[in-house]
Amino acid sequence: MKHSQQRAHYSAGILLAVLLALTLPALADFNPATALPEMGDAAGAYLSPAEEKQLGREFMRELRRSVKIIDDPEIELYVQNLGQRLASYLKNQNYEYKFFVIDNPAINAFAAPDGYIGINSGLILATQSEGELASVIAHEIAHINQHHLARQLEHGFKTSLPTLAAIIAAVLLSSQGGDASYAAISAGVAGSAQMQLNFTRANEQEADRVGIQLLAGAGFSPYGMTEFFSLLQQRSKYGESAAPEFLRTHPLTISRISDSMSRAEQYPHQEDTSSLNYHFMRQRLQAATSSNPAATASDMSQLLAEQQYLNEYGQRYGLAYALLLGGDLKGAEEQINKLISDDQDRATYQSLRAEIAQARRDFAGAAKIYDEVLKIHPGNKWLTLRLAEALLHNDQPAQARTLLYGIFRERETTPHIYKLLAQSENALGSQVEAHLSLAEYYYLSGYTVKAIEQLELALNQYQPTDTQSDYLKKRIEQLKAELIIETPAPDRYTR
Repeated sequence: MKHSQQRAHYSAGILLAVLLALTLPALADFNPATALPEMGDAAGAYLSPAEEKQLGREFMRELRRSVKIIDDPEIELYVQNLGQRLASYLKNQNYEYKFFVIDNPAINAFAAPDGYIGINSGLILATQSEGELASVIAHEIAHINQHHLARQLEHGFKTSLPTLAAIIAAVLLSSQGGDASYAAISAGVAGSAQMQLNFTRANEQEADRVGIQLLAGAGFSPYGMTEFFSLLQQRSKYGESAAPEFLRTHPLTISRISDSMSRAEQYPHQEDTSSLNYHFMRQRLQAATSSNPAATASDMSQLLAEQQYLNEYGQRYGLAYALLLGGDLKGAEEQINKLISDDQDRATYQSLRAEIAQARRDFAGAAKIYDEVLKIHPGNKWLTLRLAEALLHNDQPAQARTLLYGIFRERETTPHIYKLLAQSENALGSQVEAHLSLAEYYYLSGYTVKAIEQLELALNQYQPTDTQSDYLKKRIEQLKAELIIETPAPDRYTR
């Protein structure tokens, strides 16, 4: 922990120097009243689609290097499915939205370039219903769909896309209430840059309007947004210092609350019912982000006994997962078996049963459970990924590789998938492919030099085919060109 803090502090110092050099000229002319250009502004229409796509990729690489993104396929897919459900009701489908969860207790969420939307674990745990969570996600979707961030970036920053991605990541992280080094950035020059990334009141009202439309269209109560506003107000009633970070990046006014209430009243009444998956993933996230799972399990058990919970099934599932993480495999099995006795075909229950088997190093048993559940739920992506992991541990790399390549075709590729693929290729003796996959793992994680090293190993120490050799040379050339214009943070060179 100490090492990571020192590393982040050094990286922040480099970023501060970059910000000083690159943003002062633009910020010297910054005027909050005119920060949003007119649609017909002669300066042009924001970033081009290709530029924004590249900016989004660079932003995610910078973010992965700087924070802990929750790497849990079940939580990830739940949030992705919820976001896609909302986005499907947009009139203009101009982005492919990508949703992810950050391990951060601050109550916040943010919209990033090219459809990336980050949600803090603290925000999900603060919600009391799926409608409240959906309202935040719908709001962030609206910010992107209405080009709020792209307009501000076009107006304020003129620099290379990799450097701009680093600036955006630094400013967003400082607004998240996270590492102190990033907070230090916002206190200086990036504090002015924060004005660029904080949305205006007009932006917020527009995002509220579109967000409520998405909520109603997706079958959620249109009052979910006002309910979440009320939750934030309650948490900030003791003063600005106690205000959730979401309020600092998304200004909340009396008129905004009134407007959202008026808009909600225009839609037919809908019951605010939360799915079981919401309760499962909320409680799973609570256990996953706990620094002391055993203590969390004890708290969950007491609340379960006192019937103090949002949902009994979700509470018991969370207890089972916390017991697993705390090392009490017998207790975890007892709790999950109680749930399975009521609904033996539910994938979430059976998957946790398989995780318990893996913790006992019964990899064959875990793989069998996943395989059986996939027959009931064919095509389930997180079950497929879990099965691939179990097969790898069970010395079945060929089968794991086949499943992983299938996942490549169906979802956005994450560093974790590349790492699993590298392990399967290595176990099969396919060294060139193993180093190729490991290179992409490092690249997506923000470590370009490490990625180049893996590519050079594949090219120089093994016997690639002519096709592989051509690809390796081109990829090395491409990454070296990117490296020249990247922020020279020292921890890009180490892992």
